[in-house]
Amino acid sequence: HFISQVQYYINFEVLECSWKEFESAVNTAENLDSIIDAHKRLLCIVSERLMLNQEHLPVLTSLYTNYKVGNDFIEAYDRAYDALKRHDMIREQRCDNINTRT
Repeated sequence: HFISQVQYYINFEVLECSWKEFESAVNTAENLDSIIDAHKRLLCIVSERLMLNQEHLPVLTSLYTNYKVGNDFIEAYDRAYDALKRHDMIREQRCDNINTRT
């Protein structure tokens, strides 16, 4: 769920809105310098909103840490589930062997 929310934020709140502003500036530009300035503004706005600057480094680091902890948990859960599944298969095979001997 967290990843979906981050993807939504990036796609719709940052990129789409910023791109519309950029398109508007390009459409009303009178010369190449205006387009270059609009592009620079786009890059600054996107960098700011995606927290890709030094000012937001602590927040970005915290988000990455939370993502990493969640991802590590999922991996540990998957390993435990696979181990339990293997253990259950071995137990069932042993029970089947006992039942066929008796």
